[in-house]
Amino acid sequence: MAYISPIQINALVPSDVTVGPQPLVVGLSGLTSVPYSIAVKLTDPQLWAPSPFNIGGKQYVGAVFPDFSTFVLPVGGIPGVPSRPAGPGDTIILLGIGFGGVTPNVPAGQVVTQSTQLNTPVQFVLGQTAVTPTFAGLEPNETGLYQFDVQIPAGVPAGDVPLLMTISGVSVPQTPTLWIALSPLPTLQVSGVTDLAGNSAIAVPGGMILVQGSGFAAAPTPASYPLPTALGSIQATFDGFAAPIAGATPQQLQVQVPWELLGRSSTTLTIANTATGTTASIPLTVQTAQPGIALPAAGFTMQIEGSGGASPAPISPGSKNRPIIPGEFLDIPASGLGLQTDGP
Repeated sequence: MAYISPIQINALVPSDVTVGPQPLVVGLSGLTSVPYSIAVKLTDPQLWAPSPFNIGGKQYVGAVFPDFSTFVLPVGGIPGVPSRPAGPGDTIILLGIGFGGVTPNVPAGQVVTQSTQLNTPVQFVLGQTAVTPTFAGLEPNETGLYQFDVQIPAGVPAGDVPLLMTISGVSVPQTPTLWIALSPLPTLQVSGVTDLAGNSAIAVPGGMILVQGSGFAAAPTPASYPLPTALGSIQATFDGFAAPIAGATPQQLQVQVPWELLGRSSTTLTIANTATGTTASIPLTVQTAQPGIALPAAGFTMQIEGSGGASPAPISPGSKNRPIIPGEFLDIPASGLGLQTDGP
């Protein structure tokens, strides 16, 4: 049992219950209820669609982005709930119950501690476009809850789109009809490049650059270490060498220049959106070094060591900033220092 209150019990059906009508009995301190007949089926798939997600008469599916805090809904659809529509290349997560067996088998009531795969193939249909989940199985660290990771493909219409589902090729109706909010296809453009110190069109192997443009992400998307060479559906290459990506916003991409460019004087940076098949390129000058202090506009600040995050920046109300004292160490975020003694 997962939950008990004076008026409600949430219980998982045991894995070994026989299919068909079965009596349900509730007991308490030696007393038992009158049996209640329930129908047991191998599968009865339903997607999570909570009642607060009924907005303007449309029941939206309970889809969430991988941060598990931003929901796939119209912006401002529910006051106080972070939300935005999903766009091509975005990965969204759907949750549900009743989808049947998985491999390896996990008995009902056991917390999922390993990766599983649904035994029956599932597809979702967005408008007229069928999508196969990149993951379909039980949600880790839960019991009885299924998770589906779905990447939004190119070609889906913008706006509110009905979400349909098929299992083993057979359509499974959801009542009421479930909707999902999708955003227009972003236009991929590259308008300029600077390093973290603001030097234009300079690429130093091993250094970070900021690519300005549009269509890099639907919302701010940080990367985790080790840095990936693909963030969502966005990839960056320099003369064909894959580049690690540190983060993206709709108008900016932070990319590390590959060490393979050492010895070159120029390169072409190409940004590709694998979900839409579009690319944008820009030529850059390659230098072995271009020292500079990373600007606050690039998300970096100097810090005085041992000061709890104080910076020798202009003092403002509520800030920790203060002048540096002779003899103190100052952490300086730098850009374009080139190959170091502990380099690759």
